[in-house]
This record gives sequence, structure tokens and C-alpha cells, in this order.
Amino acid sequence: MHFDGGEHQMVGLAGASVRLPSEARGADQVVLTEHLMSSPDFTVIDGLPAPDVQPFGLLDALPEDVLAAAKQWERHIVEVETGLPPHAPLNTTPRPEYDPAKHSLAERQRAKARSWASATAPSKTGSCATPLKDCGG
Repeated sequence: MHFDGGEHQMVGLAGASVRLPSEARGADQVVLTEHLMSSPDFTVIDGLPAPDVQPFGLLDALPEDVLAAAKQWERHIVEVETGLPPHAPLNTTPRPEYDPAKHSLAERQRAKARSWASATAPSKTGSCATPLKDCGG
């Protein structure tokens, strides 16, 4: 790939970080993928293009209860990552604890964990409700 004024070969990937060896600098670079791919001079020099994968039907074989649980998880994950639940109406503002302009991803994750902890606390009847389903007590 071409990046930062030179050619590089990716030799490692860990989470959102890419390791690029650098003979000119004498040490490897570890770069966030978002930074790498948004760099104005980033280009893939050699390699096959990614195949087109159609998302249609990928979840059709799942039982309804599994699909419903996956959609609930998606709602929570998307809200933590972006500040808004999926398919939020235009001009929707994030809830304060999930606003990416005010809180880091780690802070938003902790806010979601606190939300779940309070949602799973036993009620006066001895039962509890988790973010994904009800549970009897």
C-alpha cells in the first residue's frame, strides 16, 4: 500500500491497529486503520479487489427468537458506537450519556453497562428484566 509518502506492506493486524514495517525509519509503525485509510495518499498498490457480498438472506435461516435477540444486541451496540440507535429519525440527538461529541467510546460503553446493571436489578416481585429478555425470579 502507499501511505505517508512511501510504500508499505501490512505485516500485522490487531483490533483496529495495523503494523507497517519501515526500513527508512528503522522501526515499525503501528497505525489505526481509520487513520490509514482516511489518509489522502492511501492507496492499495497490489491485490485483488474485495468480493461483493450480498447481505440478502444471511439471517433468514436463524430462528425468530435468535434473530430478535441479535436485533436487540445490534440496537445497543450501534447506540454505543454512534450515539443513536439504528434507523433513528433524521435530526435525532443522542442521549447525553451516549453522545460521541461528549464521551469517549469507553465512557459510552460504561454508561451502557450501568444501564444494563440497573435494568437487571431484582424488582419488588423478585423478578428482573434484562436488556434483552425477561427472566423469572
